Amino acid sequence: MNIYIKYFSLFVISFFITLPAQGRVTYNYTTLIFLDYEQLSPIVKSSVKESRAFKFPQQGDKALEPLIHTLGLLHSRPDNDGLLKKLSSPVINELMSLDSFEKAIESLINSAQAEVDNSELDPKIRTTALIRLNNLLRTIRPLTLENVELAKQVCKLADTNTKIPIAVKRNSRLTTMFNSTKPSDLAKKIMLWYAEKKGKEDLTKNQKGCPYSKRA
Repeated sequence: MNIYIKYFSLFVISFFITLPAQGRVTYNYTTLIFLDYEQLSPIVKSSVKESRAFKFPQQGDKALEPLIHTLGLLHSRPDNDGLLKKLSSPVINELMSLDSFEKAIESLINSAQAEVDNSELDPKIRTTALIRLNNLLRTIRPLTLENVELAKQVCKLADTNTKIPIAVKRNSRLTTMFNSTKPSDLAKKIMLWYAEKKGKEDLTKNQKGCPYSKRA
């Protein structure tokens, strides 16, 4: 069974991601959506096991790579079935134990933004990056109340006027799998919620509602 899981996981990862010419890993939501818990859970367990094979922090990059990759893969899948939190929790806990969760989130947000803006990528890949970006924001939303660094990352995104490219809009019209919300708009809503929870009434009246906003 272990051998089956190992090779099945490798097959899933190789089949549901793309390696562009520049070597960057990308994901495709149109195939990831068909993976269920039984198929994704072994990938999660494998990433944690692979990470623990390296000494941290001496081999920090190698230890973090499988965790960040898997976290990106999970968040690139439309969460219509509500499995994201359950599947990503072991990876998030592992990253937190290594004091690297904020680093992982920043890396994934930056790469997702770059993919959304990259007109040379397939529209499906760019749409997947948009899904990943919004899913990441929803994941870290409750954590911002106790984590200033995460709040700053959301706020940074709220300060941008992220536009959904025409190619992505066209692609998103072909599917009802997700709502193509602008990440910057979602980030603004999160920071308004953040300010309200923190009891900062003056911030909720601000257009951005962002306590760390450069424009606040």
